[in-house]
Amino acid sequence: MSERSILAVPGLAATSPLFRFELYELAARNGWDVDALAAVMSTESGFQPGAKNPKATASGLIQITEATAKGLGTTTAAIRSMSAVDQLLLVERYFKRAFGGTQILRPVDYYAALWGNGVGKPLETVLARASDPKSFNGGTENLYTLNAGLDRNKDDEIRLQDLADFVAQTQARAGGRRLEVPLAAPPAPAPASLPLVPRPSPLPSSSGPFVRRSLAALPVLSLGSYGQAVELARLLSGYAPGGDFDAGFRKYLEALGPAYTSDYKVGPRTWAALFAAARARGLGAL
Repeated sequence: MSERSILAVPGLAATSPLFRFELYELAARNGWDVDALAAVMSTESGFQPGAKNPKATASGLIQITEATAKGLGTTTAAIRSMSAVDQLLLVERYFKRAFGGTQILRPVDYYAALWGNGVGKPLETVLARASDPKSFNGGTENLYTLNAGLDRNKDDEIRLQDLADFVAQTQARAGGRRLEVPLAAPPAPAPASLPLVPRPSPLPSSSGPFVRRSLAALPVLSLGSYGQAVELARLLSGYAPGGDFDAGFRKYLEALGPAYTSDYKVGPRTWAALFAAARARGLGAL
């Protein structure tokens, strides 16, 4: 078994080779424990990108709530529509914020990060009590009732130790088995179909300095970008609205032709092509 491997926690074997490659690379570039990340995803969603808590808004691989999704520039509905590979961009952004530069991390800290507190704290730290105010699911649930299965000794409190035990239990279920990760990214599966979007015509030379200045004012987008500019690019291209500049959107642009891509980024040349395509489809006064 090579060093490039991930502990085979429940559900990991059903993920794609590309997902495992991207997960491993995500952990490596941040100095994170890939086995702990995998255990958290196994516990929270079983690696199902469309997973949703039936009692709350939490969605996706690591069960991001609606409020957290908004802070990440997206929505839980958009998260559930993303592939597992695309969601990893949000996962990375979430943990970067949650860890805040913490250098020494225990496996339990990756789970504690999803609770909004507990990272680096003593294992006896109480994270939730049955008596806490109920503010979820119309005032019928709180963090304790939503996660009551973690209270192993049934004392009406969930401590950091309970999370540590649960992570250890999930990792133990791998039986020591590991899945190898390739050195290079495997090819992504081709989409079943691409919506027909007219190829753009180049802007005429008479467009003038105003158009050139306007396009130059738009930000350059790259893989992982998010926000209103990405929403605009997805709208103009005819791609599904909602979400980041993810791997799916990049491949969609690439499939439309070379006018759309330059080093896999959306710059002035690509913005011009997108606006031209939208005009050709009759999308407003663009």
